[in-house]
Amino acid sequence: MSERFTVFGADGFIGRRLAEELERTNCSVFRPPRDWNAESQDDDLGHVIYCIGVTGSDFHREQFNVVEGHVSLMAKALEHCSFSSFTYLSTTRTFARSQFGELGRRDFLVDPLDPSDFYNLSKLLGEALVLNCGKPRARVVRLSYVVDFAPDSTDEVSRLIRAAQQGSVVFNSHPETMKNYVLIRDVISVLPNIAVSGQQRVYEIGGGVNVSMHQIGDVLMRVMGCEVSYERGAGKRSMGVVDIRALQQEFDFSPTPLLDYLDEVAKKHS
Repeated sequence: MSERFTVFGADGFIGRRLAEELERTNCSVFRPPRDWNAESQDDDLGHVIYCIGVTGSDFHREQFNVVEGHVSLMAKALEHCSFSSFTYLSTTRTFARSQFGELGRRDFLVDPLDPSDFYNLSKLLGEALVLNCGKPRARVVRLSYVVDFAPDSTDEVSRLIRAAQQGSVVFNSHPETMKNYVLIRDVISVLPNIAVSGQQRVYEIGGGVNVSMHQIGDVLMRVMGCEVSYERGAGKRSMGVVDIRALQQEFDFSPTPLLDYLDEVAKKHS
């Protein structure tokens, strides 16, 4: 592949790895700086992948940055710039209370008073703008929980592995809480293909199956010999199904199972 890409958020967890992989495959990559002005941009941005996002606990105290990053900056680029395609990275966090409605579409349930839903609402507004802007080849990609055990990783699984190295892991959740995880290497392998030749307006990227906290804890305890406990009184939650069928059909997408990856990493770092 030899294409021109613009990666917004190229200094972040996903964006940096994506930009590096694109350059490794001989693509031209533009990384807009933080003071970049969309209204003064004359050049075609090529295939835009918008990776800016406020993650972790930061969104609870950085509400204005959440709106700026998830919606405002993206809206300016979408409105004022020329591009071959525009791919907006959203999140499967929005599935927390979603249901499948008519024609297989998701019905999203959100509460403006819920701080967690504030994050979800900002992402859904970003999605709505991309899908209703009238620009050709503007699409949404919803990512499940992305994992990459590396020195700069702050994802949940990486934090659990580091805790296991210290001998004790405490899960702040019910042991039967289910989540869907996908490896960063699987994400960045398919994102450029979606941007260049994707046929759908919305894609979901996940690990194929959901994994329970109990399953993760069992691997860490078995391989690393650590103690594992779970928060008493925590409610059991499930994020719902991540539908990767479009990726499988178009790009032969086959994600690495989280538990296989966890077993491999735990053995190396125990």
